Amino acid sequence: MIRVAIVEDEDKEAALLEEYLQRYGKKYGETFSSVRYTNAVDFLTGYRSEYDIVFMDIELPLMNGMDATRFMPSRTVSR
Repeated sequence: MIRVAIVEDEDKEAALLEEYLQRYGKKYGETFSSVRYTNAVDFLTGYRSEYDIVFMDIELPLMNGMDATRFMPSRTVSR
């Protein structure tokens, strides 16, 4: 299962991302588990590197997506 965070304040855009994930999953046999955040502050509060993919909007309330990514700790992926 691929864990996804969607940090998006617009309902329509978040739903579109969800739809894309579901379509991709169906086509390629992947399973996605997603969590949506409507602002970067909520996403970063108590953040742990638990997501495989983060879709981060740039224009968000409280803190923009570019600034928010600077606060995300990096995660080393081993294969």
